[in-house]
Amino acid sequence: MNDTQLSDALKTALAAKKERLAKLRTLHATAGRTTGKDDGEKVNPLHAGRRPPLKRTVPQRPQTKSGK
Repeated sequence: MNDTQLSDALKTALAAKKERLAKLRTLHATAGRTTGKDDGEKVNPLHAGRRPPLKRTVPQRPQTKSGK
């Protein structure tokens, strides 16, 4: 692959990445908005904000006594 082919491939990949980011930005921006229905529906608080941190599932090693 010569320099021009590499340059063209990188430009194509960058353009595709920018398109994906633009699509994600619009999805993210519209995710927090209501759908226009005002039926007294409440938003599920688990989905309204940020996720709570995951709990640690790996067991910790017990403290060992140093026996000198």
